[in-house]
Amino acid sequence: MKDITEQPIDELVREGATTFRVSSREWTIYPSGFENRFALGFPDGRLLREGELVDLYLDGSWHIGWIEYGLHSEARFVSYGDKSACGLCATMKVRLPVLQLRSDKK
Repeated sequence: MKDITEQPIDELVREGATTFRVSSREWTIYPSGFENRFALGFPDGRLLREGELVDLYLDGSWHIGWIEYGLHSEARFVSYGDKSACGLCATMKVRLPVLQLRSDKK
């Protein structure tokens, strides 16, 4: 299967994709060169986006939520369950969903 991260599903179908599966990939986050922003894998990796759905490893377990960037505040993770917030720190672990596809087209 091929990993797809930015392509619309209708475009993938036109290209011949026939099977889709969502999995997740674990990353370590690092401060980026942009103010109060965090990146995946290394400081100049892909930036975490405002509102992006992630799992955050915290206190020995995974928590689902999203990323939030305030206008002049620190980046933070907001828990989906109780809406509590936690500031992001270097070397935290996150998991992001990955859409995978397979084409039977030859």
